[in-house]
Amino acid sequence: MERYPIRFQPILKERVWGGSTLATRLGRKLPSGVKVGEAWEIVDRPDDTSRVVNGPLAGRTLDELCKEYGPELLGKNAPRIDKPLPPVDEKGGAPSGWEGRRADQLPPPVDEKGGAAAARERAPYGGRFPLILKLLDPQDKLSVQVHPTGDYVARHPEAEAVKNEMWYALHAEPGAQIIHGLVEGATLEELEKALAGGDPEPLFRFVPVEQGAFYYMPSGLIHALLPGSLMVEIQQNSDTTFRLYDWKRPGLDGKPREVHVAEALETAASFLADPALAAHEVLAPARLADGVERVAGLHCPFFHVEELRIAPGEARVPLDPESFTIVVAVRGALTVACAGSAAISTELGVGDSALIPAGVGALAVTTSGGGSVLTTILPRRSGTRG
Repeated sequence: MERYPIRFQPILKERVWGGSTLATRLGRKLPSGVKVGEAWEIVDRPDDTSRVVNGPLAGRTLDELCKEYGPELLGKNAPRIDKPLPPVDEKGGAPSGWEGRRADQLPPPVDEKGGAAAARERAPYGGRFPLILKLLDPQDKLSVQVHPTGDYVARHPEAEAVKNEMWYALHAEPGAQIIHGLVEGATLEELEKALAGGDPEPLFRFVPVEQGAFYYMPSGLIHALLPGSLMVEIQQNSDTTFRLYDWKRPGLDGKPREVHVAEALETAASFLADPALAAHEVLAPARLADGVERVAGLHCPFFHVEELRIAPGEARVPLDPESFTIVVAVRGALTVACAGSAAISTELGVGDSALIPAGVGALAVTTSGGGSVLTTILPRRSGTRG
């Protein structure tokens, strides 16, 4: 495939908690009178898949690109389907790279000759792009919610998949907060009683939001996004959410939205029983190349995200060629191209994004006044970069 920075048409989502910050702060054109809470920048879901708007792939969907190009687009860090995979172990566990999948979504056993016992047409996530990039604009409180853990998925085949995610604060007003777990010492039993009594809020842990900060939301963590910030969200390709508490408000149709208290509490219990689910690494500042500095970052088994500061002029940002790279501009105006193949470049303003296919070793970036980007890759199994 021809490798260049691929841009997509955002998919806008109306939400009861949405607003218009995407227009007022980023200059996006929004439908009149619609509370836009989410812009799905890069997504490949069965009912929503991003469409390319630039270059020779213009008009193609991300779903089509994943099917046609597979590892050329996704890279070696993504689980592969063009070679036999290890069998499901004797305890029913998934082979490496397939964690958190239902039994019917796991690869078939490998036969004694090393061949697949049955044809596989789909990779994890149904063969779709493994991550979702969103911009979140909360003008009101999101529901307090939980996403399923692998343990929950294993017990409940109807659940789709695990969903680990992280937020990066692109903008934060004074006093902006999120909910990140429960206050110290609070128990799920106390929370269940408080929910039944209609006043669980004193048990939630409120955390101030700082512009430029990273916030990790592992599957099973009780969390919520609150007003006053504009977030970049990176998440696994799953759309399963259990609402624990919805602030006693009506939905867009004027009726109370469904809550899933039993499912949320069961998922939260499995999270609290396994501290390893919260494991992640906060990356320290580092110089990566001439004119390229890592300001901060976050590494977990599911994605590796860095904020990179680019000096004025031209710079080459080193990339991992064994993964695709999602690039989001978070400060300044930048022009980006794949180093060594700069025939197609694209301009990125704050909040704009591009997908760099696997196989690219560096990104050529030009910026007159300096800028910053977020880069996201699938991590290598062996660890982090830098």
